[in-house]
Amino acid sequence: MFSDVRNKKIVLVSHCILNQNSISDGTANYPGTNESVLKLLIQSKVGIIQMQCT
Repeated sequence: MFSDVRNKKIVLVSHCILNQNSISDGTANYPGTNESVLKLLIQSKVGIIQMQCT
């Protein structure tokens, strides 16, 4: 399919986990981006598909 350097690994993540500002029920634990989750995903070199928060 592709002959580039993609590793073809993806993670589906709810956007309210990545961006705590999208939570409207008073349960946010971070002032904005959940840096620990985002850093882990970046270090793992995976693609990220954001899903809606339900």
